[in-house]
Amino acid sequence: MADHDQYYIDKAKICEENGQIPAELYTEYDVKKGLRDKNGKGVVTGITRISRLDGYKTVDGQRVPMEGVLAYRGYAIEDLVGKHTPRCGFEESSYLLLFGELPDCADLPQY
Repeated sequence: MADHDQYYIDKAKICEENGQIPAELYTEYDVKKGLRDKNGKGVVTGITRISRLDGYKTVDGQRVPMEGVLAYRGYAIEDLVGKHTPRCGFEESSYLLLFGELPDCADLPQY
């Protein structure tokens, strides 16, 4: 294992330790964990035309939990961060959020 690999492993442990929220606070303040309530049902987090979070799908009229999907302006975040295309970086995603569409090359400054 390379030295930098151990660096990231160590930093991930610190993030996990410092990022934990005591379970009782979720009940005390009626805060949902992620996209689900305490019964595992998906929750509505807000109304916006910019982003969408899906935590369930409807099958035969019943809500069925699913792996959460985050989309900006109709584009799944996985597609925007390069899993399926090398195109979208920070600037392109920002442009999409601000202007409602992915930019053409002419829309972005060339460095």
